[in-house]
Amino acid sequence: MRSDVTIKVSDDVSLQEALKKAGVDNLASVIKLTVTGNFNRYHFSDIFRYNSSVTELDLSTAIFKKNDELLPRDGSDTLKHISFPLSVRKLLPNLFCFFRNLTSIAVPDDHEFYSVEDGILFSKDKTVLLKYPSGLKNNYIVPDTVVEIGSYAFFYCKGLTSFVIPEIITKINDSVFCGCSGLTTINIPETIIEIGDSAFAKCTGLTEITIPKSVEYIGNSAFSECKGLKSVKILNPAVKLGEWAFYNCSELTTIEMHKSVAYKKNNVFYGCEKLPLYIKLKNEEKNKQIKQGKIKDLKTTSAHDWLETLMKNSKYTYKINKRYKTKQQLSVKINENTKLEIPILYNKFQTILPKLMDAIKRFEEAVNEFDFVLVERPNTEYDKEGWINE
Repeated sequence: MRSDVTIKVSDDVSLQEALKKAGVDNLASVIKLTVTGNFNRYHFSDIFRYNSSVTELDLSTAIFKKNDELLPRDGSDTLKHISFPLSVRKLLPNLFCFFRNLTSIAVPDDHEFYSVEDGILFSKDKTVLLKYPSGLKNNYIVPDTVVEIGSYAFFYCKGLTSFVIPEIITKINDSVFCGCSGLTTINIPETIIEIGDSAFAKCTGLTEITIPKSVEYIGNSAFSECKGLKSVKILNPAVKLGEWAFYNCSELTTIEMHKSVAYKKNNVFYGCEKLPLYIKLKNEEKNKQIKQGKIKDLKTTSAHDWLETLMKNSKYTYKINKRYKTKQQLSVKINENTKLEIPILYNKFQTILPKLMDAIKRFEEAVNEFDFVLVERPNTEYDKEGWINE
């Protein structure tokens, strides 16, 4: 078996046929593969479909069809270096997501659309950073020429631990840092206007984030499943949150933002079980009673901690007609104007229910039959509409 193989393909010659002509049965033992001839997307996909051990793929002398879009059906954990020819005109943003140990990319110096510096892919004029290879371990300082970071540019870069976004950049594109689990600090400058969909999704190393006043929109799933995230500050009172923006940030305990922030409360913070509970009353008189301290039982704490505090001395067991919205949401309707919704693990329903009923009874007594609704809408200040954070 040979570790360095050169083959020639065409529209009429498949990858498998080319390998056989070169005396190679499969790619299981091939370390470096050089491909010549007329190369297309199907050849490209086939390289990674069959138990490939290729670490270096040289396509520098191959000829691509005009505007042919390369996107493999399967990825490769072995590929570390790939070189493209002049004839490549379009590289899809998510192409390199399939190669999670890639350390360098190469294109000819005189390529019409792309350029490379230190193995990192840029637009020809180096104003757009297109791909930082996922296998690189060192931290990175973005060149001064860059005015945009492309979608998926740092996708799955687990070795990246900190990053400073240049102040000239105005938008963080979709999935830029998605899956960067080693990222522990990120500085978002006040030039940023928009954070794209899934921009920081699954960045489990982030523990806190401040989103500056300049940001007008935070995209769908932008920080979803950032399971190490504990604290968030959103400074723009007019910012809009996309759906699932903080979905399943299970350690998120504090979030500071203005009451005017627009979002769908049923999904933006879904799965954030440690966010505090808040109370909203119906009119000014009831708001005054809370501000004056007449209602003592409400605390700014997590839903689980709040329940534990109120229920630890429970003496009663209550029955109630209960409805489960999902397996992780308990919804209890006390009367037409009073509703309690608490995220809780499905397997804890039976053990928590008696104490929960006692907590509801305490609330009924505390508000002297005034109408109230418990919701999961974070806020940090008392205001005329009745949102409080004691």
